[in-house]
Amino acid sequence: MVIVLLRTRDVLRDARRVSSRAAESLGALQAKAELAAMKAERVGDDTRELQESVARLRGSIAQLAVLRAALAEVDALFGWVRVLL
Repeated sequence: MVIVLLRTRDVLRDARRVSSRAAESLGALQAKAELAAMKAERVGDDTRELQESVARLRGSIAQLAVLRAALAEVDALFGWVRVLL
């Protein structure tokens, strides 16, 4: 029984580490994507293809923001588990 509890604790700690690293990585990715979108808009090229790419990039940034918010919500919901560990 003790082994099961120790293994469960280790799994939860690992999950917390992965969650933290994923949040950091997603944050960095979002910042880079926003920077790329701003640079693409500054180019001033009025080509249709560039405008479509920037629009898709903005949509992806919005999806990424939703995913980050969901990750933060799950982290807040299960934050009590950290107290136990």
